[in-house]
Amino acid sequence: MRPGRFDKIIYVPPPDYEGRRSILALQTRYWEAVGTDSGNLDIDRLAMEEITGKMTGAEIVGACREAAMQAIRHSVEEDSDPTTNATAASGKFLKVKKSYLDDALNNVQPLLSNSRVMEEFNSFIDAYR
Repeated sequence: MRPGRFDKIIYVPPPDYEGRRSILALQTRYWEAVGTDSGNLDIDRLAMEEITGKMTGAEIVGACREAAMQAIRHSVEEDSDPTTNATAASGKFLKVKKSYLDDALNNVQPLLSNSRVMEEFNSFIDAYR
């Protein structure tokens, strides 16, 4: 960090289970699961430590956006009228396959899986306790 860039350093811990669940619920609130894997998205499963536990909130949001973009791309390819898959602004739900979100989450390289980054986070916490 260069002098003058930041006057305070604020540690933002990674989200816990409830935080990850809230992020996922917010990001998918206008989604409708469709396809062979249709049904409600299992937010509780997606928020589990094994799936999103090492992700930051921004990484979870990014994966959700990527899944939404995949749904939009697929919709445009299938239908010449892209407004049929409009967002909730028009009162419609985005039709997303669960596999889009699963793939997007699997493709994220979580920052917190890097042991060096975790050591820095932990030393930061210890220094300011």
